[in-house]
Amino acid sequence: MTAHKLNPLFRSLCLLAACCSGLTFLPAHATADEVFVQLKSGRTVSGMVDAHTDETRLWLRSTEPSILLRSSFGWADVRSAKHAGKSLTAAEFRTLAKTLKTKLDVKRFRKPRPKAVASPNEARAQEKQAPVFVRRQDFRVASVEIYARVANWDNDPEDDGLLVTVFPSTTYGQLRPINGQLNLKLFGRVNQPSLIRRQFPELTRGSFRVKAADFGPDGATYKFRFRNFHPEKNLDIDVFGLLTGRMVVAGHGTFDASDSNVRLRRLSRFRDRLQFQSGRRFLPAENPRRLP
Repeated sequence: MTAHKLNPLFRSLCLLAACCSGLTFLPAHATADEVFVQLKSGRTVSGMVDAHTDETRLWLRSTEPSILLRSSFGWADVRSAKHAGKSLTAAEFRTLAKTLKTKLDVKRFRKPRPKAVASPNEARAQEKQAPVFVRRQDFRVASVEIYARVANWDNDPEDDGLLVTVFPSTTYGQLRPINGQLNLKLFGRVNQPSLIRRQFPELTRGSFRVKAADFGPDGATYKFRFRNFHPEKNLDIDVFGLLTGRMVVAGHGTFDASDSNVRLRRLSRFRDRLQFQSGRRFLPAENPRRLP
């Protein structure tokens, strides 16, 4: 083929490439309004922003022939998002989601009125083609976990109590901020029990009002003070204890949880040696206020 015949073809290809360079292509399976959301847990979810989305939760909707799937996530769990090829921060996407949310076109899933059929076999075939609705009920509390660690929250050297973290979660392991009542009991082990002292007595108890506003990404934390005893003073109590909790949540039920590995005294070889030699765990130079 001669050079003068190639020039028109070459010019046409260049013009086509120039036109295509200004286009934005979506993945083959994506639609114009589909969003891709990166969660703080590392998962990536996608779908259309559903009309159920509000100030507290993001609802995504995915549809397939005869199938509808809705999923919801707390806004606190969203790390970033991508829409129409543009990367968005969690705050930007939260604002954009208000304009992207749409209602489901129920006509697409409405079961058609059965027509007259010639035989029962054809009627059963029509029933098998009826749409299946799938909705993930992941907003209810399924379980509650508690974790405790010894802590000091004032200006003296002694520990004051336990910081107890509460983590209510759905069946999918997602944090579910709630309002409720939390009742805690701390049990210990007495190294030398007697007839008048049980081996596993209840050391202290407390009650807390739990509010949804108390929750962060890792749950809600409350100060559980040592009362009527102190692990650095009552040295006949073992270093580990058991913490039990009961959470009462209106509309969800009552949930029991426990932490069986609660350290009541911090690990310290120096204080252990001091206790062995003098019967106390603090030096006078430390100015302990609650301990002799």
